[in-house]
Parts: sequence; structure tokens; C-alpha cells
Amino acid sequence: MIIRPLALVALAAPPALAFYVPGIAPKDFLPGDRVPLLVNSLTPQVVPGSSELKSLIHYNYYDDGFGFCKPTTPPKKQSESLGSVLFGDRLFDSPFELNMMENVTCRHLCTSSLDPSQSDFLSSRVRDSYAVNWLVDGLPAAEMKRDEKTGEVFYSVGFALGNAGPIMPQVPNDLEVKDWRIEVNNHYDIYLEYHSRDGVHRRVVGVVVWPRSVDSLEAGGSPRCDAKESYVVRPGQPNKIAYTYSVYWRESPTPWATRWDQYLRVFDPRIHVLSLINSIVVALFLCGLVAMILFRTVHRDISRYNATDLEEDIQEDFGWKLVHGEVFRPPKKRGFLAIAVGSGTQLASMSGVTLVFALFGFLSPSNRGSLSTVMLVTWTLFGCVSGYVSSRLYASLRGEEWRKNIFMTATLFPGLLFVILFLLNFFLIGSGSSGAIPFGTFLAILALWFLINFPLTVAGAWMGVKKGPVSHPVRVNQIPRQIPPIEWWLKPWPSAAIAGVLPFGAGFIESYFILQSLFGAKAYYAFGFLALTFAVVALTTATTTILMCYFHLSAEEYRWQWRAFLAGGGGAFWLFGYGLLYWATRLHLDGLANKVLYLGYLFLISLLTFMITGAIGFLSCYWFLRVIYHLQFIMQIPPAPAPAPHQHAPQLYPSTSPQPQVQASGPPSAAIAPVQQFQTQLLAGAPASAIAVPQAAATTTTGGGSMQKHLSSVQAQLNKHGGKYGAFVSTQLQVQADALKTVPIVGDVNSRGQAVAFNVHKAGGVFSKDDVVTAASDRNTALYYLDFPHTWRSSWNLTLHRGAKEGPVLCTLNKGSYGFTRDDIEIAFPNGWKTVLAKKSLVSKAHEFVGVDNVTTFKWKSDGMLSSSLNCIDNSTGFIAATWTKSYGFGKDGSLLVSPTYNHMLDVIVATALAMEEWQREEAEKGGGSSSKMNLAKGGMAAFNKLTKK
Repeated sequence: MIIRPLALVALAAPPALAFYVPGIAPKDFLPGDRVPLLVNSLTPQVVPGSSELKSLIHYNYYDDGFGFCKPTTPPKKQSESLGSVLFGDRLFDSPFELNMMENVTCRHLCTSSLDPSQSDFLSSRVRDSYAVNWLVDGLPAAEMKRDEKTGEVFYSVGFALGNAGPIMPQVPNDLEVKDWRIEVNNHYDIYLEYHSRDGVHRRVVGVVVWPRSVDSLEAGGSPRCDAKESYVVRPGQPNKIAYTYSVYWRESPTPWATRWDQYLRVFDPRIHVLSLINSIVVALFLCGLVAMILFRTVHRDISRYNATDLEEDIQEDFGWKLVHGEVFRPPKKRGFLAIAVGSGTQLASMSGVTLVFALFGFLSPSNRGSLSTVMLVTWTLFGCVSGYVSSRLYASLRGEEWRKNIFMTATLFPGLLFVILFLLNFFLIGSGSSGAIPFGTFLAILALWFLINFPLTVAGAWMGVKKGPVSHPVRVNQIPRQIPPIEWWLKPWPSAAIAGVLPFGAGFIESYFILQSLFGAKAYYAFGFLALTFAVVALTTATTTILMCYFHLSAEEYRWQWRAFLAGGGGAFWLFGYGLLYWATRLHLDGLANKVLYLGYLFLISLLTFMITGAIGFLSCYWFLRVIYHLQFIMQIPPAPAPAPHQHAPQLYPSTSPQPQVQASGPPSAAIAPVQQFQTQLLAGAPASAIAVPQAAATTTTGGGSMQKHLSSVQAQLNKHGGKYGAFVSTQLQVQADALKTVPIVGDVNSRGQAVAFNVHKAGGVFSKDDVVTAASDRNTALYYLDFPHTWRSSWNLTLHRGAKEGPVLCTLNKGSYGFTRDDIEIAFPNGWKTVLAKKSLVSKAHEFVGVDNVTTFKWKSDGMLSSSLNCIDNSTGFIAATWTKSYGFGKDGSLLVSPTYNHMLDVIVATALAMEEWQREEAEKGGGSSSKMNLAKGGMAAFNKLTKK
């Protein structure tokens, strides 16, 4: 025993320095001291000879149906831990008088008179093999039994209420109570063992009870304990029972530190050892398969892919590589998946910590209910784990309704458990069981939930939101890939059943002993075997789920998220099935209440197992996919060239301001440089005579038309209007569009070069209002920085910097107080040029502003009622100039796509997009926005398709 060396060290130390785990400190008695005997609930036991259990209901010791003797004063309820109450313990004092070293022979306790209904109740409980449970100095009263296989003597907790057998040789289960011979044990020979360490002080180290049935009142007068005949209860008739007891003290060499060894006996430990060896071999085999996939199959596929000349384009992806653009696509019901994984992680953490406490001996059996109490407390404290995992996963799955996710994580799964326990409690109350949870205990559970677990879950969720989503090695395609037909065994439920076989097999033996402990009133203390089994089952679950996920991806089935969770929890389905088999072979439950209680408890155990193993399976697959796709693209894709510098055409900041330095991939060509100079002069509003048409670009063709044709048209317009800038805007826009297609630009473009992609996210996490704009492919280099000082809702005075926060000021964003007339946002540049982002109507949320030509107007408006996208529309042409899409509202991790046709207005578009986002955020905070209800996928896809088509 682990506790033995600790106790021996404590006994050898001086009394002032002795240390004991709380709740298990020894108590010394002097000769003649009163040793209290406490009575506990009566519990059903396995029927001797048949290994069957007939009931699951506990009864109070002082239930009127038993007619047990009570103290002269009303029985006093003893204080118990929360876990002890939840598991049905109800401790009271008793009229038994036990004094240290004082033997007693045939002491009359009381004579109990039973009416017909009480006689039927007692007879039924004897027939169902109920056991009496006493406690003496924290030790349970036990019967002494011998193991038939090993011959070892051990203590079996509790002793029989009586004996029952059929009067006629018929099948016992088909007989009514009146056809049984019911003998009630009304005399108790109590043997108390003590150990003396100094010859004076004595400690109780053993309690053995030999119950027997005696008809002590057969001759009338005082009860006789030596009567030869047993007392037979007559069902349906009045009965008078005399209860007597004898007390015998004997010294034992067993020290106090090891007094539980006789009780906590592991039956046939070789079964546990062989089961563990088998499970470890299976787990190692599965780990070898996963290692083979990682270091052989994946590496071989990547090497074969890289061996092909990419320029020849003769190598095609296949299998898991073919779905690299789909594998991280958010699944359906992403919110429930995040909640399930978070709750499963919380339960797994609780189980691991509880097993650690048990292995170190802190969960002593003398401290009743300590195991369940520690489980409940650790589950409550690990709410932060659930919130953190759920919120980060929800963010990684591009969820928007983060507030709803936090609330549901803190309430959904705990609420489900509470409702199930509450419903089962009704059946316990209806059966008159002492195991019914009192109302005060329910209030204590609610207090733990709402006062501790709920705030911790919210705190953990905030930490997860602040941390942000998990980075993925590959991007998700805009259009989902079609999934080919798959084999039947790769469908969700069959694959879950197949994947659950090995994890269930790894923990099958311990499952049997745990069920026997829970439903068969057996003490379970093999925590060493249980901890090893838990680790092996977790490893087996992870490896089998990874293998099943690999098979799914190889079949081009990329919807792995829910499949991984189901495959991880597949062992729970087999556990539930085994529980039904255990019921059929080991239990004989009479009455609706017993059946409902068993199914309810079995469902709870299976549900908890499903959540734990499902979370392990999902997280294992998530890690596996990030590894293999990271390896694929690290080894497969050559490094992309650095983007070339972008020349911002409009001089919206002073020419003396430092310009952003961007590493270029090479010097611009001779054809592009004159176009850039022409573009800059054109947008600066220079006189016609000062603008030089770039002849070097005359032969450059774009979009099916020559550059010379467009440039000549612009020259004609300049001459016609005397160089006035606004008069030839329509022609100028086409020229700019063609010219910009030949100029490298900052940011990312899609495969057809049709949109510039930026990323917008919080500068200092979710608690900061500052925004950073980066290229979509490089989130570490700031291209713009929006400085948002902490102010009240009355006004804005924001500053947009180029580059980092220390960079030059690009413009300011100024907004007045709330209200329809004060929703306009002024955007002012250092050279004095201004534009106003104005809200045009009370009903519409659209804002309009004037472009850099002071003529063309643009309008930011939502892409649809259920869309999370905003489109910047050119009112003169109807073209979409830019699209802003929020992919995660709270952390503001969004994307901004700008058409190269309007690249000359890049700074203005970025500034107005940030202003619109801040305006919508405040509208949502005061209840006027609907961004939390927007559908990201629908709106983002529609906006992007419109943008690329234009």
C-alpha cells in the first residue's frame, strides 16, 4: 500500500511533528472509552451462488419497514462529504454500546413489533439480498470470507440482512414472497480488533460481524441468544423480533496504517496484469502503424511528388493530398463540436488529476466519499480548461457567435448532467430510497456550477479568445470539393463502431470490475491498474482515430471533424452494449424504478466515456493533420518570391514623409516604370502639357486591347478638357486598370490576379481596439496600423499609420456622437484632402464617400441580410471595388479584398473599411447591429464571386 510508508514515518516521528492526510488521522482509545458505532444505508448485494444483483435502491437504516432498534433520543445524522451524500451514504448514531476492552454477551437491544406491511417490506428486502452497513471508527463492519481459488481470507464489506430460500423446489425468481422461507438476522456477534502501540492507547484495526437468526423469544420471557431455531418472518402477518448482540475484543498485530489491507483486496491480480500486457501490445502496434504513416507513407508520397518537375505539370495529387484545400473547412454544427471537445477535455483533465490523487494515497477509503468529492471539485475547477479549448477551437473553425459559444460551453453539458440526475432522483424518491439526493445537496451543486464553474469557464474562454485561432498550414478553397462515393465502413456510424473495438478491448477488464463495484456493492481500490489502463485506452483511442481519419482522407472524404469525435468515442457504444449484457447475465432487476435507474446510470457512464475519448480522438486527429499537411507543403511548395513594392498613386500624405520600405523581388522593367510615372502624374492632377505619355509601354497589351490605344485616348481627353482632372474620369479609370495590371502590387492575389488580399486583426489581442492590416500571406509585417485610443462612445479620433504604429500618419478618422445625424465619419489626409463616409438614411446602414477624383462616389453596404461581408461599390459603374469579410467578430480576424482596378484608391479603401468595421462594432454593442447573426460562408463566397467576375 502506498499509504504504509507514510504512516510508518508519521508514527516514528514525535507526536507534535506527525502528519496525516486530512480525514484519516488515527484516534486513540483508553480502556473503557466509548467506541461509537454508526449505521449506514442498507445496500443490495450479489446473491450468493448466482452472482446476480436484484436491486439498485438504497434504504435508510431507520426506515420504518425494517423495524430496527433506535436510540432513546431521535437518531442524529452525521456530517458527510458532498461525494458521500451523492453516492447514497446516510450515517446516523445507534443504540449499540461498545466500550474499549469490555466484552459483552447477549445484550438485549430491543424488541420490534412489525405490522403486516412492515413484514412484507422486510421479507422483500431479505429476498433481494440486502446488506447491513455499520461503521466503527471509520472502518466498515464486514463478514470474513475465504477466496476459493487462493484460500486467502479477506473482509467483505457489509453483512447479510437475513437468509431466504424457496419453500418448494421451484425456480426462485418465479415465486412470490409468501412462498419463500425468510430468516432475518437478529443477533450479531461483533468481533473488534485493536492494536496497542504503547500498551496504553489502543486503536481499532478491524470490525467483523457474524450475524445469525435466532428465535430468542420462543420460550417467552427474556431473549435467549443460544436458541437453536432460526426466526422465520411470516409475510403479511404481524411479527415480533428481538434484537441482541455480543461484543468481543481481541488484540491484533495489524498496525493502524495497514488496517484497510484486509478490506481492499484485489481479486486475482493476474487478470489485471494480463489484460494490461495485452492492451499495451495492441497500443504499441497501433503506434507503429501511425509512425509508419507519418515517417514512411507520407514521406514517400511527398518525395515522389517532389521528384516530378513541377513545371511540366504531369504529377497529379491523389488521396489525402488531393483534399488539402478542404481539410480545414469548418464543419456543420461547429459550435456544438467545440463545446463537446471542450467538455471532453475538462472531463479528461478531471480523470487524470483524480487518478494522480488516488495513486498518491490521498483518497483514503476511511474518508468516505473522498473519491467522488475530488472528482466533483476538480471538474468544477477545470471549467477554465473547457472554456479555453472550446473558444480556441471555435475561433479556429471560424465561428462568429463567440458570446453564445461561451455561454453554451458553461451551461450545455453541465445542464444535461443536472437534468439527467434530477430525473433519476424522482425515481429514487418514488421508491423511498435513501440514495435520493436531498434538496440542499442540489443547491450545493448549483452553487458550485454557477458560482465557481461558470465564472471559470468564462475566464478560460476569454483567454482562449485572446489567444486566437490555431494556425492552419493550408488555406481553404472558396468552392467546396465534390466528395466521391465511399465504402460503407467509412460512413460515420460504422467507422465509429469499428474504431471503438480496440479502445474498449483495452479497458474491458477494468470495466467489468468498475461495474461490479458500482452496481454490486464491491469496494474498488485498484487505482494503479486503473491509471495504467486509462493511459493505454487514451493512447489506443488516439491511434485508432488517426488511422480512421487517414482512411477517410485517402478516400477523399474531408469531413473528418465529427467523424474523428465519433470514432474516438466509439468505445463508449461498446461499453453501453456490454452494460446491457452485464444486466442480462449478472442482474435480475425487479420493478420499473430499478430498470430506469440502471439504464440511466449506464447512460451517464457511457456519455462521460464518450465525451472523454471523443475529445482525445478529435484533438489527436487535429494534431496529426496539422503535422502531415505542414510537412507536405514545407517539402513540396518552393518559397514564394517576396512581393514587389507598390507605388501608391495618390499623394495623400506629404512627400517628405518616410515611405514604407518593402523588399522587392527585382527592379521594375523598363516598360512598367514609365507607366508608374504617368499614373502618378495623372492622379496628382498635373496639367496636360506636363504629362508625358509613356511610349515604352505602347506595345504592351492587356485584356485584349493595346496600351497605346488607351494612352492616346487619355491624351485626347487631356487636350480636350485643358488638363482638368475630373472631366475624363471614366477614361482614366480604364487606363489605370490596364496600367496597374502590369505593376506588382502589395498583398496577395488569387490564381487569376483578380483581387488583392489583406488580413485585419487586433494588434494586442481582443482587449485592444487597435487594428493591424497585413498581407494575407504574411501576418507578421504591418502595412497599416489603426490607433484607437480608449474613449467613451461619444466620438472617435482615430489615427491610421502606414506600417507599424511608429510609422508616418496616413490619415485620421473622426466621428461625432451617436445618432442618425452624427454617424458621419470624416477621413482627413495630411495634405488637406478629405472625404466623408456619410450615412444617407435612417433605415439603411450603407455609407457613401467621394473618391480621390472628387467626383466618383462609392458606397459601403452589406452583401445581404444574413451576410458578414461589406462591399464597396463604385456608383458610376456598379463594379465592386473591395470586399470586407469578418471571419471572427470578437477577435476581428477578417479579410479585405481590393480589386486591382481600384488600386489607386488603396489607402482610401483601407481607411473607409476600417471605419465601417468600427462603426458596425459599436452598432452591435448598443444592439443596433446584426453582425453576430451573419452567415460568413454565404456572404463571403457571394462577395468574392462578384468581385472576381468584375
